[in-house]
Amino acid sequence: MKDSNTLLIIEDDLDTQEILTAFFRPKGFTVLTMEDASKALEQLQSGELSCDVILTDLKLPNISGMELTKRPREVGIDIPNATVMVIEHNRDVIKSADHMI
Repeated sequence: MKDSNTLLIIEDDLDTQEILTAFFRPKGFTVLTMEDASKALEQLQSGELSCDVILTDLKLPNISGMELTKRPREVGIDIPNATVMVIEHNRDVIKSADHMI
């Protein structure tokens, strides 16, 4: 891991944003937060925003977290690490996500 990886957290719940930020900052991450995935995508595409990893909620206004995982590559945004999903508190989703890890 390089000195400071930049993590973009896209989460519309501010309490969850704070918890995730408090978890990742002490681990050496520079943490950026946004509530709106479509605005994040626009800023990534324009170059206003850059990051190494995106951590996103599944249910977001405008663009779902699942849709967001596809869009960066479709519009030519190069994020070197895999996009990471934050899973909702749904046992079925968590169970299926365990098989992906």
